[in-house]
Amino acid sequence: MINSLPNLVFQNLPQVYEVVFHGNKIKSFDLRCVANLPTLRILALGWNRLQSISYTSENGTAPPLRSISSLRIYGNQLPSRYLSYFKNTLLYQMLFINNLLTQIPKNLFENAEHLNAIYLTKNGLLEIDFSYFYEHPIMTYIDARYNRITTLRNDDRTKVLTIRHILLSNNRLREIPHDICNGTTLLNINISRNQIKSVESNTFRDMTSLQTVFLTNNDIKYLATNSFSSISPLQTILLKNNLLAEIPTQLFNQIPYLLALTLDQNKIKEIPNGAFAGLKNLRNLKLQSNEIIQLRRETFKELPKLGSL
Repeated sequence: MINSLPNLVFQNLPQVYEVVFHGNKIKSFDLRCVANLPTLRILALGWNRLQSISYTSENGTAPPLRSISSLRIYGNQLPSRYLSYFKNTLLYQMLFINNLLTQIPKNLFENAEHLNAIYLTKNGLLEIDFSYFYEHPIMTYIDARYNRITTLRNDDRTKVLTIRHILLSNNRLREIPHDICNGTTLLNINISRNQIKSVESNTFRDMTSLQTVFLTNNDIKYLATNSFSSISPLQTILLKNNLLAEIPTQLFNQIPYLLALTLDQNKIKEIPNGAFAGLKNLRNLKLQSNEIIQLRRETFKELPKLGSL
């Protein structure tokens, strides 16, 4: 297994577009190794023992990484400060899975106009400021699962979010802040396996294109009546394995296109008349493993398209 790479190991290779050194024992990587690869697109250093990335030049110029579009450094031991080397590149994909990141450096994505997806799974992130990701016209995917995130922030609420998919499961969130994502393009948000105790009024108010909400495996006891109001495109709500004891009437009456609703493994004791009012397109409903003793005659009256129960 390779332990280190000489600085000028790649010479006279003008057509190399991919460099892959997965599964070695490299502890430090000097970016001068790839300085003479003008067509390099993919740099993959996953599952090494990387603890540092360096770049030294006599004239103080920036690292020669402008051509790189996919950076894959998952399964190492890199802290946050080394991310700054990858500013001002053509990156469309950044994979920093399973490292030691505790924060996202401010302005890291300032000139990353081609960035489409960033994977930050299994690090030590404590918070995310969504304003770092605003105004990137093609960024669509943020994966920050399996961190220690307790805080979601938005330091500039005047900007518009263009991201379509946000994955935040397996963190330590206790609440969903209001107006955290100002934008109309968000389609899916996954906040499963956190410590959320309630969904307050208008929590998702500005996510007007939202189609799927994952809230399974939390500690949710309370849903405000208008938790999901103003999100008419919503198709799936997953609330499995929470602490819900009741379903508020009129909770779902403003989301007529909902197709799937999971309420199984809660503590629901009864279903009031009108609980499912407005769900004329619902096809899948899960109520298993609750504490329901009796169903009313009209419980499912307003679900004409129900196919699975």
